[in-house]
Formats: sequence, structure tokens, C-alpha cells
Amino acid sequence: QQQQQQQQQQPNDLPPAYETALVDALGKENTSEAIPTHTFREIFQQKTHMPNMTHFTPDPKEKLRCASCFDPIVCDVAHGFSGLAVAKGISRYHLECYERSAAPPCAHCGRTLFPHPEVNLSGLWGEFRGRNYHVECFQYYAGPRCCSCFNIIFADPQNNISGAWRSLDDNSLIHEECFQRRLQIKREQEEAV
Repeated sequence: QQQQQQQQQQPNDLPPAYETALVDALGKENTSEAIPTHTFREIFQQKTHMPNMTHFTPDPKEKLRCASCFDPIVCDVAHGFSGLAVAKGISRYHLECYERSAAPPCAHCGRTLFPHPEVNLSGLWGEFRGRNYHVECFQYYAGPRCCSCFNIIFADPQNNISGAWRSLDDNSLIHEECFQRRLQIKREQEEAV
């Protein structure tokens, strides 16, 4: 008896179960129109070119050296150099050295935002919350996750995910398909009662 009284006196400090909290968050809105739908492009602004990156052919009289490999910036096909240069601040690079090591890096993998076929990176990239990511790094690892299925908010046709999403009251994100599924479950539960 004494143990039962102690258990009744102790407040339940445990948070609600995840499913209950999610259903409650979705239950605050009775219609799907109450929470606006967004596309994944509103999260991840895809880009295809480097800002402020222009390459040029240096004047042979200048005898510029690459800040990465320290070789002269001249056309050297045998060593894989096109002879084009890129300026970054006061430094000058072979175009190839810039793409390999001096360009802005991906915030997830650390490789430059250029194609890296050896690790299946296409060179397409975008920005999310002020940081740059390869499309592949964002899509599979670094993007924000759905609070229902825990997959990244991105279009995934193989799993019937369009990439559309909604933001809930607690600022968590949810795929449109997961949102509709949860609303359907809630409706079925209400009809059963």
C-alpha cells in the first residue's frame, strides 16, 4: 500500500510518446489547408556555378605560380593543366588545382563543390541555412528530416515522396505525404469512436 501511495504522489515526468505527440501536433489543425505546403526547393536552393569565379589565361610574361601546387600557370597537357587560371583574393591557381582543392567546400563531406566522379558527386550543389552542400550530400545525409518518417525532406519518387513539405507549430518539418497519412489515421480513429 505504501508503494502504491508513493507512486501516485510522484508526478509523471516522462514526455508523451512520440506517436502521441505527433498526432497531437497534427490534431491542432483540422484541415490540411491550415498549414501551407512548400516545395523542397524552398529549403535547398540549387546552384550550378561558383559565385565570383572567373577563369582567365594569364599573360606569359607575368610567370604566375599556382598557390596550391606552386608550378607555373601555363598550358601543360602532359600534367593535366589547361593553362587557365583562377583568382581567389590575392592568390592565383591552376583551374584544375582550384577545382580540386581551393574552391569552397561542401559543409558535409568537405570536398570542393565541383564534380568528383570517384565518389559519385555530380558537382551540382546548393545552399541550406547559409551553408553549401553537394546535392548528393544534402539528399542522403545532411538535409532536414521529416518528423514522421525521419527521411530527408527531398523528392524521392521511388518511395512516392514528392518533396513537398509542411512546417508544424513546433517548427518541425513533415513530408506532405506523411502529413496526409497522419490526417487519414486521425480521421479513421475519430470515426471509430
